[in-house]
This record gives sequence, C-alpha cells and structure tokens, in this order.
Amino acid sequence: MKRIISCLLIFVMLMAAIPASAAADKTARLVLDAPYGVVGQELEVQVRVENLVECAGFTIVLEYDQNVLKPLDFKEEKLGGLMASEEKGKGVYALIWIGFDDTKNDIVTIKGDVAIGTFKFKVPSMPKNGMIAIDIREEDTMFADNSQETEEIDYSFDPVFIPMYKNHPFTDVTADWYKEAVLFAYNNNLMNGMGENKFKPDDATTRAMLTTILYRYEGEPDVSAKAPFTDLEQNWYKTPINWAYEKGVVKGMTNTTFAPEEKVTREQIAVMMYRYAEGKKQDVSQRKKISSFSDAKKVSSWAKEAMEWAYAEGLITGNSINGKVLLDPQGNATRAQIATILMRYIKNAAEQ
Repeated sequence: MKRIISCLLIFVMLMAAIPASAAADKTARLVLDAPYGVVGQELEVQVRVENLVECAGFTIVLEYDQNVLKPLDFKEEKLGGLMASEEKGKGVYALIWIGFDDTKNDIVTIKGDVAIGTFKFKVPSMPKNGMIAIDIREEDTMFADNSQETEEIDYSFDPVFIPMYKNHPFTDVTADWYKEAVLFAYNNNLMNGMGENKFKPDDATTRAMLTTILYRYEGEPDVSAKAPFTDLEQNWYKTPINWAYEKGVVKGMTNTTFAPEEKVTREQIAVMMYRYAEGKKQDVSQRKKISSFSDAKKVSSWAKEAMEWAYAEGLITGNSINGKVLLDPQGNATRAQIATILMRYIKNAAEQ
C-alpha cells in the first residue's frame, strides 16, 4: 500500500456467504468516526460498517504514519473472535474476523450496521498541515454463495479528515457541544481567554468582541480609515471597528455611535457574518425560510435576508427557550456560541 504522510490508509476486503443476486443491490460503507483530536491526548478512531450484507468474514488493514501516530490499544466490539495484529515497526494494523462456530461446525454471518471496534492512538506532535487524513480506498469485494460462485462488488468508501488541535489552557470548557469550537477558535487565534485560565463560555459576547474576532480572522491588516463613531473609548477595539466600518461589515447603531460594549444580538451576528462573507466574494445565495419559527416575525426587516442565509448555512439554528425552539433574533450569543458559529462558517467557506 502506498504510504501517505500524516495519513491513515485504510482499506477493507469483505467476504460474504450469500447469493450474489442478493448482494448486487446493496452497498456497504466502512465508516470511521473521529471528529477531532488534541495533541498529546488519546485519539479514538471508531471503525464500523453500514449496510453490510450477510458477511462471513473480513479483513481490515490499517496503515499509519509512525511519525504522527503512536498506537496504544484496540478494543473489539461484540463480534467475538476478532483477531487484531500489529506489525510493529511497520505501521500496520490488521483486523481479521472469520464467521465460523467451532461448536456447531457452521458459518456465522453478520449483516446491517456493525460496530467493529475502536483504535486508540497518541498524537505526540502537531501534524504539519494540522490534519490527519483517513483515506479509505475502494476495493473489489468477493461475495461467495453456497455453490462457491463469486461476483465482484464495488464498495463505497469516503475519505475522512480529522482536525488536530493544540490544547488550550482553559479550565472551564466542559460541555461537549462546544469543546471543539473553543479549540478551533484558540488554535486559530480568533478568541483568547478572559484571564485566570478561563474562557467563560457562558458569558455574553459584545459587539466589539465579535468585530475584533473577525478582524483577527482577516489577519489584522493595516487600516487607514476612521469610523465616525464617537463612543469608541477602548484602544483594543478601535482598529478592528475602523476596519469593519471600512469594509462594510458594520454600520453602527446610529451615524455616530457603535455601542461597542452592548451585547451582540443573534440577528446582528447574522448580518455581520453575511456582510463579511459577501465582501470576501463568497457564495451567499443560500436561503432557508425561517417562517417555521413562531418568533420569525420578530426578525428586523434589515436582518431577514442575513438570517435566512445564516440559517441555511447552519451558522444560526434554533434556541431552546422554555421548552420551545425559537429563532430568538434579539437574544444574545455566548462566547461558546460565537466560537461555534465561527467554526461552522470557516469550515463552510473552506468547502466552497
């Protein structure tokens, strides 16, 4: 197999004891679940198969770059009889399962969605491109029926990319739903802590904070323009707000006020992100109707287009309030929510 740097190269060969005619209209997929990893911590890669026809045996071979990954363990799921062997020094792991019951002298088959097991690796250092790529190559698979007739079937395998992050120093980042977003924002120098190793994920985000985050994402360019706002008192946000005004990302609360310390609302976030994307010549044509939300009429007229775009892009979704899922356009966004919105936006933009 061809070695790919910073890459797990995985292929699967499945053998099935079923009639070929039954296999022809089925497509199985080898799926690897590993949303993200943190340098210095364990990386878990879960291996499973979807839409498996009656399979009597398989071999999964995993080849990894030893300069990037250090194998720790493999934990089998509930298959029973799975053999795992590591070729030490070669960066190869093989999983072999043969479906045969010795006590009954009979074939045992599996089908449907099947969990195979979980690999554990350690990532001692950051990969050069910040990613570990898992490339699953399509292989010809031989299905055999009881008469020993065979047919070649192409299985569909999709590549998976695992982002890797350097760990952050924050002691208050605990909820799973925003952990990766905080790592993403910290690693990309978009958001810093609030002192004493605290990120304060539940604190509200101000208009000045969001403007500064977008300015950092832009690369902190030199700014020659000066906004007409008379309420910019803190030096840390003056340049970002001047930049945002020059680029048309913000227009102020009035002709002369920006209200930097006011909490940014969800509809203001949508508008700022929409204007920023539009200024970058990105595709902002996507729309999704927001009329399904009971509070959709509360969206300001100047924000409706941006809200429909942000909703279509998955940047802003419903907020659960008192048992109802609302759009909450005048509601505030926490720092954890802002980190999540930014991660979604940047990943979406990278795919365009």
